[in-house]
Amino acid sequence: MEQALAYIRRQKDAVIEWWLNEFGKEYPFFYNLDKLREHGKLYFDLVTAVHIPVQGHPLFQHLPEWCQILFLKKVPIVHVMHSSHLFRQSVFKALSDAPLDEGKLMKVLALLSERIDTYERQVSLYYSVHAHAQLEDQEQRLDELHDDKLSLIGKMAASMAHEIRNPLTSIRGFIKLIRDRLPEESLVLVDNYIHIIETEFDLIQSQITGFLTFSKKPVEESFVLLNVREQIQSALVLINPLLINNNIELTVDLPQELTFYVQKTPTQQVISNLLNNSIDALSSVGRERRIWISGAEDDRWTILKITNNGPKIPDEIQRKLFQPFVTGREHGTGLGLTICKKIMDNHQGNISFCSTDNETEFILKFKKS
Repeated sequence: MEQALAYIRRQKDAVIEWWLNEFGKEYPFFYNLDKLREHGKLYFDLVTAVHIPVQGHPLFQHLPEWCQILFLKKVPIVHVMHSSHLFRQSVFKALSDAPLDEGKLMKVLALLSERIDTYERQVSLYYSVHAHAQLEDQEQRLDELHDDKLSLIGKMAASMAHEIRNPLTSIRGFIKLIRDRLPEESLVLVDNYIHIIETEFDLIQSQITGFLTFSKKPVEESFVLLNVREQIQSALVLINPLLINNNIELTVDLPQELTFYVQKTPTQQVISNLLNNSIDALSSVGRERRIWISGAEDDRWTILKITNNGPKIPDEIQRKLFQPFVTGREHGTGLGLTICKKIMDNHQGNISFCSTDNETEFILKFKKS
């Protein structure tokens, strides 16, 4: 075996030049070949110094630092691995011409290949560790940017809500005054219109409450035990005209006794938002348009599902659907589902979805008290 090792060491320059030539063909103009030649000499010494365990070789101790430099320079791992594979081929090529016993050659080839394998495993490991650390750092930065964005929205929402609520308070007062001051015979004539104003007024209040979920101090509302079917019916008061106008068939399949422990106004806003989104999604459907509302429960959750047979949500939007300002609608704000998620988070619940070519389903899970 010593004879074969002595032979390969005499071929050092030939091995390195063949390796450089092949690597240069694969990646022309990518790297400085003179520097690579020096690195190749060091690698050759590491591979052929079989009297020293690979992990104990002085050059091996610098491998983490060397890998970090390559990683920071954005040298692809595939280049590093391909370089090592070509180096292995160069060593094998040199030994294939050696005038030595085949058995001895095989032993040397196996020994050198094992040392190259050890080197490659360590390089892959270090690259993996660095890549994982970089991904974690990027995720943290994205989270910080996301939090900053939500904080900005919160400040804007709080300011806007304050400005809108002041005149709304006056409007509510004058509506009550009209009801109190009108003679009964006159009130009968306009009562329906006043009721519509009050309903729309409540809707605006609901929207303000939704925006305030982004505020550091959202509007607090007590949690109460409500019947799910009754909460759905309340949301449908404003939704029904849209269903009729858009020729949409609505199916409600809810157990009569199904309840959940929620904040009434925010929860109603989540339901209304998902129903409105379903109606918008069905606007492009030429076939029969349908929306299903179903519910169930287990030991931990009350589960509410709102499904429509509209088109699939595009994949690129699905990945970030609950982020602020993400929307597939031409005139959408991209805040509706973000508000829904915030409300569900405040309920220690969950909102998720599944979208296929045939239907899209949103699942609301409310934690039982």
